[in-house]
Amino acid sequence: SSGRGTPLSGATVQATPLVPMPGRTRSVKTEDDGRFVLDGLAAGAYRLRVSLLGFVTTSYGAASANADPIVLGERDRLNRGDLVLPRGQTISGIVLDDDGKPLANASVRVLRAVYGAPGERRLMGGAPAVLTGVGGEYRVSGLVPASYYVAAIPDRATAPTYYPSTGTAGLAAPVVVKAGLDLDGIDIRVIDVPLARVSGRIVTPLGAPAVDQFVWLSPARADAAAIAALQLTAEPRTDGTFEVRSVPPGNYVLETVAKARLEAVASTGRSAEGAGEFESGTLPITVDGADVTGLLVTTVAPAVFAGTVTLDGKPLPAEVTDRLSLGLIVRMPTGGPSDVLKATSFPVDRDGRFAARIVPGGRRLRPYGLPPGVFLRRVLVDGVDVTDTGFDVDTSGLR
Repeated sequence: SSGRGTPLSGATVQATPLVPMPGRTRSVKTEDDGRFVLDGLAAGAYRLRVSLLGFVTTSYGAASANADPIVLGERDRLNRGDLVLPRGQTISGIVLDDDGKPLANASVRVLRAVYGAPGERRLMGGAPAVLTGVGGEYRVSGLVPASYYVAAIPDRATAPTYYPSTGTAGLAAPVVVKAGLDLDGIDIRVIDVPLARVSGRIVTPLGAPAVDQFVWLSPARADAAAIAALQLTAEPRTDGTFEVRSVPPGNYVLETVAKARLEAVASTGRSAEGAGEFESGTLPITVDGADVTGLLVTTVAPAVFAGTVTLDGKPLPAEVTDRLSLGLIVRMPTGGPSDVLKATSFPVDRDGRFAARIVPGGRRLRPYGLPPGVFLRRVLVDGVDVTDTGFDVDTSGLR
């Protein structure tokens, strides 16, 4: 329903698994009375997203990092009750080609900046994409008051151009939407930035094809990410070869994860599920518009991460250890599978010691459950303070 309680017909209701899995996403349109039924969903954890032109797209169940997902068991039926969509403001303008002529059928996205500690920025979708008309005109509605970044994508072979005319997300100019005011004249002149193809082969430590892995690209720098909504993923063939298409220029980390672990996380909703059981692989790459081919990614076993927590250099009292747990979060938050699959938490024993098997990669460590008056002072790895910078977890042994 709308904010006034009026039933909305034709709204799109989409259930997406917590971890992207082929064939698991389902969507349906609401009826004249606003009702909807999503059936055929496999057991697992989902996010529910509702959208309609002119209204603010809203998520339910895991709408934020701290919210619980919607978890369905076998043969479960769940009634979410009334879902309310608020009306929003609009951004409109004209998209022009390199010659300054109106560009029809270009895709326009309105994005919002999301910041993670200690201040990295990534751009996330703020509204559904729209296509420009015959005169290059576009209109994106259903926006809440905020600062946005507008990107135009001429075709599937060209990277996004950000308002007013740049191919780098970090140089995009913000567009500020205020309550009750629509914005017009946000024109974009596109530049030709070709998309690339990234391909290679995944092998086990013994050199055999790693056919049980799933591949994705994560931007190595969040402020240089293209559009977080792009699904830069692939499944290897039987010989371990893979191909990721339509990759914008930038620095990336190519990552792999076992399909069995994806299934475990998707079915339970717990990001740490199976983290210490399956091999994975990472490889940094740079894309500059040309195809990147012949990559070789070798999977490795989970790393053992261990250490000790102290309070002012002394052992922890029992009232602290009884509630304390440690969390490892992704060092450079980029959205997509990395944020879910690499984040994990584990307990601390009565002596302040901890140990966990985790997927290798860049991390930050944060304590949870600290009593009042107790705060994180510093995190040392091999004697180096990495409290804010984070550190790399590898497979060299205990830390």
